Amino acid sequence: MKRFSLFVMFLVLGLSGALLAWSPVNTHGLITHDALDFLDAGEFPDLKTFEDELIVGSNTEAHSPPGVPPGETRWEPIKEDWFSKRDCPYGKQCALEYYEELYFSQAYTRIGYIMHNTADEHVPAHMARVIHGPGIHTDEMEFLAEFSYGLLPGMSDWLFTDNQGHTWSYWLYDSGDDDRPDPPDDIPDSGDTYPDDNGLSEPYWGIPVYAFGSYGYGVWPTDKIPGNSLGQDYFWNQPDYVLLQQCLGAAWGSTIIELASRSMRLPPVVASPIVPGNWFGPKRPITMKITVRENRKPDVYLRITVAGAAIRDVYGNNMDGGPSSHKVLTRVYFSNSLPYKKQLEIRWDGTMAAGGYHADGIYAIKFEAKDIDGNWSNWKAGIIKYDKTPPTATNLRK
Repeated sequence: MKRFSLFVMFLVLGLSGALLAWSPVNTHGLITHDALDFLDAGEFPDLKTFEDELIVGSNTEAHSPPGVPPGETRWEPIKEDWFSKRDCPYGKQCALEYYEELYFSQAYTRIGYIMHNTADEHVPAHMARVIHGPGIHTDEMEFLAEFSYGLLPGMSDWLFTDNQGHTWSYWLYDSGDDDRPDPPDDIPDSGDTYPDDNGLSEPYWGIPVYAFGSYGYGVWPTDKIPGNSLGQDYFWNQPDYVLLQQCLGAAWGSTIIELASRSMRLPPVVASPIVPGNWFGPKRPITMKITVRENRKPDVYLRITVAGAAIRDVYGNNMDGGPSSHKVLTRVYFSNSLPYKKQLEIRWDGTMAAGGYHADGIYAIKFEAKDIDGNWSNWKAGIIKYDKTPPTATNLRK
């Protein structure tokens, strides 16, 4: 079975360039859209199915992430938490929890938000925990991206020199910024000990330590250094389009890899099994049914156990997650469903994979599925009533 290679993808992204058009709105959504266009829909059909949710999620910001009403405590924009952190306070759920509960739109919206944070890793004002935005601390480089056209390969340092000989640099701490209104304006606030929190405090942002930054000039004769007052910068005045489009290109490449990686980590989903409630045995097998869904490929492997031991179906296939337990799901085309789904039937007479029959009694039987990426589903259980003792006839003659 051919497996998708992130390493190969990385080589392709590293060695090839791209020049794509951008419209003046929704930069994050466009990055995600273009990343989805790059990925093979045959390898990642779930990403194509939930493209709209991924784009909506990628367009949301840290101060209003998916599923968090205004005024509630925010999560930090930590990508893995949004994907897999369970038992969170305030009733918040990660993508995997929604996914396992079959709320796929909610799950992929949160994965889209992970793409937002991935793209932000290539914006200078996000290289640390930096709050910025209209009315707070402007980031003209990010704002200019809304009106720019193009993605370029390669990656520059966060420093460059303009045609007037001024070096642009990125500062993160208050000691590198002169935001005091009192003159002289060319003296940095070297004595400041607190970050420029602009009056905002947790839990509104969900970020415990604030540090503001900007991408602006170095020593500049007439303006505050190295940025403008209150963290404003000067990228709009003399933009470097190559650097800007390299940042966008890097964000695009990382988003491609992040999308593929998250898709490859999603497990199959098994529904509660249908297990007959009657007594059964070697001469009276039962047919059990289990519905399995999968996001990437139709191939799954079943593990069905009683008291920790795998069973063997009446056809001699060991249901232990190995090659003989292989099943192929059906491709389905619904807007709010994973691409592969099938109700599987397992006929069993009590034979165990290790040989022999199970002991008589009433037991729990557990069902799990594994995909070709090695992800195991959560288990689901049913109850069996097993009796291998053959019936006896009673002599009624006196």
